[in-house]
This record gives sequence, C-alpha cells and structure tokens, in this order.
Amino acid sequence: MNTGITKKLKLSTEREKALKSFQKARKLQDANDLGYVKCISCGAIIHVSEADGGHFIPRQFKATELEPSNVNAQCRKCNRFEAGNQIGYRKGLIEKYGEAEEKRLENLHDAARGSEEAYNSLPEEDKALIYSKRTAQYYHSEYLKWNKVCNQLAERERI
Repeated sequence: MNTGITKKLKLSTEREKALKSFQKARKLQDANDLGYVKCISCGAIIHVSEADGGHFIPRQFKATELEPSNVNAQCRKCNRFEAGNQIGYRKGLIEKYGEAEEKRLENLHDAARGSEEAYNSLPEEDKALIYSKRTAQYYHSEYLKWNKVCNQLAERERI
C-alpha cells in the first residue's frame, strides 16, 4: 500500500549499507567455486565467510571507497591486526591489477588529499570522483546495485 509518503534517507545509514554490500560483493567476486578466497596481502586461503573486504586506500576517502580494485578479499589477521598489511596489499594489488591501477588508486588518494600534481595526472572521469557530492540517494542506489550482485553471486556459488 502506497501512502504517498516518501521515506527520507539518512546519508550515514545509506553509506554504511552501500559499503557493506559492496565489500560483500567484492569478496564473493574473489571466491572460487567452493567459496574460498586468497588474501590479497599474505596469500592465505580462507573461506569467504571468514574474510574481510579490505581496502587498499581507507574507505574514509570517498573517491576510492567504491572502486572495485580498491577492495579485495583479505584475511582478518592482515586487515584487523596488521593495519591492512599495506606492503603485502600493494604487492598483491600490483599482481592482480598491474602497476598502472595501483598508481591510479594512489593518485586518487593523493588528489583527494589536495595534491594538484596527482589531480592533474588523472583522467577526466577520475577527476569527477574527487569532488563528487555523494547523497543518501546515491548510496541507496549503490546499495541496491551491489546487493543484487551479492544475491546473484551467492545463488550461483551457493555460498
């Protein structure tokens, strides 16, 4: 029954839902047919249910928070107790995506922190990520998109 009342979306709630759904989707995308993933930082093989969706660039930087190459399956030891094991993460990121993508993420991060040099090195579509204003509606649509991906992958993989 539609009462004609539109629910007001809260930015922080929608952002958190979108990020959780995105991280879950990224872990499922990394999983093999049996539901196991390889930690991007140390190479440990763990079940997807025991993995985190670890960020190379911390999720506080909105320019990279929803970039697929920035979020990968990571064991809890590396992510939670070794501050992300950034040396291992960088090595794993380069092996998985190449040096150009690792540099792109670094430039997005540096540009978001005010580096004009990093900003100028970015292509136009990436420059838009630096200053885009993300609304509750934006995060809600990202949540719906990534939740659909999660459901499709979980059904396909039966994880």
